[in-house]
Amino acid sequence: MLWECATISKWPRCFKRLPPDLGERGPPLQKPCLKRIPGISQLCNLKKLILSKNDIVNFPKEIQSLVHLEKLDLNQNQIRVIPEGIFSCLLKLKHLRLNNNRLRDLPKDLAACQGSLQYLNLSNNLFQDIPQAVLDLASLQDFYIQNNMLHQLPVGLFTGRPLKMFKANGNPLREPPSEVCAGGIRQILSYFSQLQTCQVQEDRRVKTMFLGASLAGKSTICKSLFYCIVFNAIHKPTWENHICNPFVPLKNIFLFIIFNIAR
Repeated sequence: MLWECATISKWPRCFKRLPPDLGERGPPLQKPCLKRIPGISQLCNLKKLILSKNDIVNFPKEIQSLVHLEKLDLNQNQIRVIPEGIFSCLLKLKHLRLNNNRLRDLPKDLAACQGSLQYLNLSNNLFQDIPQAVLDLASLQDFYIQNNMLHQLPVGLFTGRPLKMFKANGNPLREPPSEVCAGGIRQILSYFSQLQTCQVQEDRRVKTMFLGASLAGKSTICKSLFYCIVFNAIHKPTWENHICNPFVPLKNIFLFIIFNIAR
């Protein structure tokens, strides 16, 4: 039985997947909470490898020998770092689950899977930024990165790839805001489009807030400032030689906040 073996080096190399009746012979592969998988490199024709819910801390380097691998599940382990040189050998990989680990970054050679990788789950890790290797995955369709430490999403993540499903809830996002991300990919793209438009066409309007007691003159100040702005727009005097004096008593205003008006 697999769970009773210290090594699986004697397994036939012709195996493309685990025997379908393996679960009937005893507990499934993930139940014993494996810490390492010695001999896995002998299964060179393996296409699917599921090592979920184990105690794996060190990413198994032997996986680089599984050149026909299409699906790899290493979610719910204790992995902190993935070494370089593994994904560059897995050029057929389509499905990768690394969620529920302790990852902060991904190896650069993950980009070698750009022509094949379609599904990537990085949820419940410690990512503060989207790894550059992810931005190079041109075939990515489903990307999950919930419950990490992201503050910002790059616009490049949503362009140049057939992304259909994206989830990032549970992150302290500021750009785009979480409310925008909750609306899906279309809302995110709309946000970046409007943001770019605002940067090209500078909006020189300012917001002015007046707080004070009733009948303290707040409305009068607003009207006076409005007339000054109109006068500025018509005659275009310089701010230095144009003084706006609304003649409003300010003694009863508790808080008066005003920003410089853009010329």
